[in-house]
Amino acid sequence: MNDEHRTGSRSRQAIASVRRRLHLEVMGRGVYRWWMVMGMMVCAWVVVSRLMGWAGEIVIGMDWWVFGVGIMGAVLGGMVFSRRVSDAEGAKRLDGHLGTKDLFLTASTMTPEEGAFAPLVIRDAELQAGEVRAKEVVPLDAGGRGVKAGAMIVFVLGLMLFFPKMDVFGNQEEGKKLTERKEHLKKQVEQMERRKVALAKAGLKKKNSGAVTRQLDELKRTFRKLKQHDQKGNQKQLAAMQMELGKQWQKMQAAQSKRSRKQMGGSQQFGGKLDPRMNEWAKEMKEGQPKGLSKELKSMKELAKQIAQEKDATKREAMKQEMKERLAGLSEMMKNTQAQSPGMQQALKQAAEQMQMSQMQGMNEDAMKAMAKSLGLAEQEMQQMAQNMRDMQALEEAMQAAQMAQQMNANHPSESGQQGQPGEGGSMGDFKKWYMSQLSKCESGQCSGGGQCQSAFANTAAQGQGGGMGGPGRGRGGVAPTNDSLKTAYQTEFSKSQMQQGRILMKIKTKEKAPKGEAKRTYEQSLMEVSQKTSEAIDRQEIPPGYAESVKEYFNEMVNEVQSSEKKE
Repeated sequence: MNDEHRTGSRSRQAIASVRRRLHLEVMGRGVYRWWMVMGMMVCAWVVVSRLMGWAGEIVIGMDWWVFGVGIMGAVLGGMVFSRRVSDAEGAKRLDGHLGTKDLFLTASTMTPEEGAFAPLVIRDAELQAGEVRAKEVVPLDAGGRGVKAGAMIVFVLGLMLFFPKMDVFGNQEEGKKLTERKEHLKKQVEQMERRKVALAKAGLKKKNSGAVTRQLDELKRTFRKLKQHDQKGNQKQLAAMQMELGKQWQKMQAAQSKRSRKQMGGSQQFGGKLDPRMNEWAKEMKEGQPKGLSKELKSMKELAKQIAQEKDATKREAMKQEMKERLAGLSEMMKNTQAQSPGMQQALKQAAEQMQMSQMQGMNEDAMKAMAKSLGLAEQEMQQMAQNMRDMQALEEAMQAAQMAQQMNANHPSESGQQGQPGEGGSMGDFKKWYMSQLSKCESGQCSGGGQCQSAFANTAAQGQGGGMGGPGRGRGGVAPTNDSLKTAYQTEFSKSQMQQGRILMKIKTKEKAPKGEAKRTYEQSLMEVSQKTSEAIDRQEIPPGYAESVKEYFNEMVNEVQSSEKKE
């Protein structure tokens, strides 16, 4: 017997081929069973997600992810958890196919040394092995299982693509609202960040804005450029500065009045009682120094951050109630204060809205974080408002100083120079005090020129009358001086008069003399009307405060003069 017959290698190879195909068959059945289970789970996911209203790109993506996991799970489950096929099972399948009555099974467990019949059994197995075709013994035909598995795939894909989205429990609508709220919060935060950047560039930590600071510096330079006895030059420079200051003040006052009228047209409540602390905050804000309000906003901002992080529901609700009360108080104060800031009011309104959103499911942390940013923005808006108030106060002080300088220049031109003025570091308040002091000295006769005031109408100023062609003020009707030595000449020219009928320029009712006192009564009536309109303009703050007192004094003197003349008559 040769070596091949002794080892039985041909029969063993045949058994091994059959065993491998049997193993593939077993794994195929395992993958089929696993896929049927996983397919039903994928179907359940699709149906539940649609019925529960879990919609959106994330859920649609999850459908495909779950489908992929089902396929991979079926393949891995069939491969890993399928049982192993032994050589004995392969030999049995081979004996059954060839009808050899356990020939290969016996040969697979024997060696040539085992008994007298072992070599004969192995020889017969080797002879039969030459006719073995493993594909015929174990045909790998998916058959019905493949059709069923394919049908499951088609069914799952159909559910994913065509099963309608429903909202049986309202989750879809709630989820949509939650998404919209979060998107709304996101946009609010983006707008706040842009506004904060703009306010940060405005230099709110400085006492005054850049435009007002430049005007104040320019007025100081004008004061230092005034020259003694150059009355006309000084008057021209001061008048130009007064005009610029007045325009800037009126512009700011108009904006403030517009904000106040808008607030009055809304929900402002007059005469409402506020917390004493808030009354103090409103007073500080009007003065441009809102220290108390700034501290309150910072405290509320920190409270909002604490609410966002608080896990205890009871403590969180108590903190929210405190926040609501403080926020309502601030909103009420802003409605009743004279210093209006639409930016701050909008920030507080936005904070109140975010406070309401924090009560909704899934919104507490996001809404409270956004609220903290709204309160931070409200503080910056408050700083801008405070700077506006300081700007207006600075402009009023500057206009008063300029008015005093004009008065000094008109009445005491020899005292209008730079001598004794505040130095380079002097504030506008220092200039105002200096001019007030100089005016007081000159009016008491203590001018620098040997105690005599250098004014053409110093002696008549006390009576409120000018020298009658001698200087500024209301004259007494003096005759203008003439000089007969001057040469005069005439030029002949034609008037460009209209030759046809045009609009009536004058209408004469009578050639008789007017009744005695008629002109005077007309003058007095006109004076009273103008005086009344001027008082109303001052009340409406259409006239800058720096000029208000001078205008009042002017009209009061005119009215007093008329009344005095009536008494004499």
